Amino acid sequence: MQKTTKMIVLILLAVLVVLLILAANQNYKLKERVTSVKHELTLSQIQWDLVQLEGAIAYQIESEWTQPSHVREKLGDVLQDIMVIRDLNSGVGFITKAESVLLDALYDQLSNYPHDNMVEPINELSAEEIDKLLKLRGALRDVEWGIGFSNSGHWDSFIEKLEHLLPQL
Repeated sequence: MQKTTKMIVLILLAVLVVLLILAANQNYKLKERVTSVKHELTLSQIQWDLVQLEGAIAYQIESEWTQPSHVREKLGDVLQDIMVIRDLNSGVGFITKAESVLLDALYDQLSNYPHDNMVEPINELSAEEIDKLLKLRGALRDVEWGIGFSNSGHWDSFIEKLEHLLPQL
């Protein structure tokens, strides 16, 4: 009887160890996937739209600001990207508090630039707004977010560029 009890306990312990290993493996895979999504979001969303924003400003300079609503739309896209990452982070918590503060600062700063109102396009800019957008373009190019630059899809690279961009805005 004691041998049977010992065997049952050993089998239960073995099953428990296997289940713990499987759970740890699944947790590791989940963390890896969240990290992967974090890197993909920066490349496919915010960085891409920042590059498009810089390109839209450059095009408007060349065309003497004939379609400023396009710049407003691109700025709105960046703001929306930040909102998506903030929402995802509130549910999953994949960025640090410091990174969240940087994203909030970027959102706050970019909100001060002329962006679309999501109702109707505004195809006018004041001289002051154009000047602000020219400075924004210079700041984006300074951190190599713009047409002609290659961008890493890595989150750490994004954060590093963001740290250099914010003081210029």
